[in-house]
Amino acid sequence: YAKFRSVSQRLESIKPSSLHRQLYILKHACTIAKRDWEWMSPSHVFNRVSIKRQPAQAIKRVSDQDIERLIDASKDSRNDLIGCAVILALETGLRRSELLSLEWDDADLEAGFISLSQTKSGHPGQISITRRTMAVMSALRAGNNASEGRLLPMTANALRLAFHRLRKRVGLEHIRFHDLRHEAVSRLFEKGLTPPEVASVSGHRTLSQLMRYSHADLNAVADKMKKADEAQPIQLGPMRLG
Repeated sequence: YAKFRSVSQRLESIKPSSLHRQLYILKHACTIAKRDWEWMSPSHVFNRVSIKRQPAQAIKRVSDQDIERLIDASKDSRNDLIGCAVILALETGLRRSELLSLEWDDADLEAGFISLSQTKSGHPGQISITRRTMAVMSALRAGNNASEGRLLPMTANALRLAFHRLRKRVGLEHIRFHDLRHEAVSRLFEKGLTPPEVASVSGHRTLSQLMRYSHADLNAVADKMKKADEAQPIQLGPMRLG
C-alpha cells in the first residue's frame, strides 16, 4: 500500500484508469484475505484513496480518406505486411493480438468464414470474409506463397513500429491501430447489423462494452435528421412570447 499511497507520483508514470485497476486488484485481494482466510487485512485503507477521473475524450472517426492515405503510403513501407494489416483490422474488427494469431487453417474460403479460437474474451467465434478481406488474403497467399502458418507472420512489436512510422509519414499521428477496431464496429452498425450481430463479430460480451466501440458519424446523423425534419410539416398554433 505504501508504494501506491502517493497517488500524484503514481499518476506521473501511469494513467488514472490503470491506477484504478491496480488498486482494485489490491483491494480485492485484501478483502478475500479478510473474509475467506480470516487474515488481518487493511482493505479499508483503499477507501481513503481518491483518484480524479479524466473526462472522456471524443472519439474521432477514421475516414475513408485517412484509410486511403495509410494504404497508399504502406506501398513504400519497409514492412510489406502493414498495408494488409490495416485493411484486415478495418474489415474484421479484430484486436491486434487476434489479427496476428490468425492462421490459414482458420480460414474457410468456401464457406466464407474465419474461425477465431484465440480471443481476448476466451470465447471462440466466427467472422465473415468480406470481398476486401478475400482480396487481401489472395494477395498474401500469392506474395508469400503460403498455405499454412500465420496470415501475418510478424511480431506485435514489428506491427506497432511499422504502423507508427506509417501514420507519421502521412501526418495522421493521432490515429492508433486500435482505432481501426473502433471504426470497424461503427461501420458494422452503419451497415444495418443489430447489436447481437455486431457483437458476434467484435466478440464483446455485454452491450455496454459494445457501445463503447460504436461511434456514429455525426455528418450522417445530421443528414438523417435534416431529411426527417424536411419531411415533417411544421404546424404551430398561435404563440405568445413574453
